[in-house]
Amino acid sequence: MQRQKKQFILIVILLFAALMLYGGLRIYNDRQQKQEEREAEKAKIAVTDIKENVLTSFSYRYEGETLEFVKEDGVWYAASDKTISIDQDKIASMLSSVLQLSAAEKLDSYDDLADYGLKEPKNEITLTTGTETMKLLLGDQNTMLSQYYVKKEGEDPVYLTETSLDAVFAKSVADMTKTEESTEDIEEASE
Repeated sequence: MQRQKKQFILIVILLFAALMLYGGLRIYNDRQQKQEEREAEKAKIAVTDIKENVLTSFSYRYEGETLEFVKEDGVWYAASDKTISIDQDKIASMLSSVLQLSAAEKLDSYDDLADYGLKEPKNEITLTTGTETMKLLLGDQNTMLSQYYVKKEGEDPVYLTETSLDAVFAKSVADMTKTEESTEDIEEASE
């Protein structure tokens, strides 16, 4: 009886030690994973860092035409026709992909921009603030990495980014207008 009691206590102690070891390993692994995530975030290279509130206009090409949007009193309008009711959420969603753009890799030296689809870019996105204008040239997709080539006009580096800006900016003015649903949602929210 005494021997069984000692064995039971020993098993309980070993079980408790195993649980403590398991808990310690989980905490260690969680900390390691968070550290790796922080290091990966730091390793990202900033391509653009623009606050939306300082942006005054932007433009891009769509089906051979340059579309421009301007902001007046905090509201975005199509520069071609300010009477068109533009969906502000669609504009914000579009801009969120380009204003804080980061790259996984930066290529400082290369032979030919044509190798990246940047000699004749697929699209050009122009971002204008009150003080400066930045033009992003959009190139080909690197299919092996599932990333896209982007270059700032007037600067040397070519960036590899995970965001397909060409797909994000493949919208006409009609695509950016408020729909009946969005107008009704706004009216219901204001009641």
